[in-house]
Amino acid sequence: MFYNLSTTIQTQASLGWNFEKVENCKLKFFKDVIKTRKEKRYVESNTFKNVDYLVFRYNFNIENGKDLDTRTELISPVARGPIGFSRNINYDSQYLRWGGDNTNYGVECILIDLKKIKEDFPSATEVVFKCGAWWYSQRTDGNMNMNAEGYKGGVMTLDGPNYNFINQGGVLQGTYSFQTVNIQVPPLGSAGTNDANFQPYNDIGLFTYNIERGELSWNGVSNISPPSTIPGIFNGPPNLL
Repeated sequence: MFYNLSTTIQTQASLGWNFEKVENCKLKFFKDVIKTRKEKRYVESNTFKNVDYLVFRYNFNIENGKDLDTRTELISPVARGPIGFSRNINYDSQYLRWGGDNTNYGVECILIDLKKIKEDFPSATEVVFKCGAWWYSQRTDGNMNMNAEGYKGGVMTLDGPNYNFINQGGVLQGTYSFQTVNIQVPPLGSAGTNDANFQPYNDIGLFTYNIERGELSWNGVSNISPPSTIPGIFNGPPNLL
C-alpha cells in the first residue's frame, strides 16, 4: 500500500522527522538526536500518484528459463488484448502495447498509457489488467518476477532491440518490484492461432491501479483463467516464493 506523499511528509515533520530523499521506493527521514548521530526512518510512499504511463516488465534470466512468452490483457475500464506472441492483437497502440517477443533471456515489456485512458474514460476510478506467462523454449528453475515503473510527462518510445519502452523528456515517479513467481507450464512449442485458442499458461494475477490514490496492487492470482486443453497443465494460482 502506498500513502499520500505530501501528507506523509507533513505527518513525519510534526513528529520531528526531516525528509531527506526517496530511497528504494521509500521516503527517508532523519532527525538529530545528538550532534554525532542521526536516526533514520523509512516510510512507504505513494510514488505512482498522477503518473501518465505504467511500464511493466516480465524479468527472467538464464537460471530461470529461455523464451518466456507472455499474455497481458486490459480488463477495465476498457477491454483490450490479450497481447503477446502469436495473438491477433500483438500491438495495441491506443491503451496497451507490447514490446515484442524476446526469444532469449531478459525481459518482455508492456506499456499502459494511463494518460490516454484517463482522457477517454474520465469517470474511470481504476485500471485493471491481467498477466500470465509460459516457457516456450526451455524451463530451468521456472522463476520470474515483474517490476513496474511510473512516469509523469514525456513521450514513451519502443526500444525494439531490447524489447523495452523508454521515456523521453518525462520524470520517473517511482518503481516497484513484485514477488517472485514460479512459472510451471513447460515448453510446448505452440501458442495458438487466435484469441479463442489459448496456449495453457500460468496466471500471474490481476493488477489494479487506483487512479485517484495512485495505489498499485496485485492480487497474486487471477480469477479469470483461460481454458486448458492439455491434461495436467497447471493453470491456476502460481507458486509464490
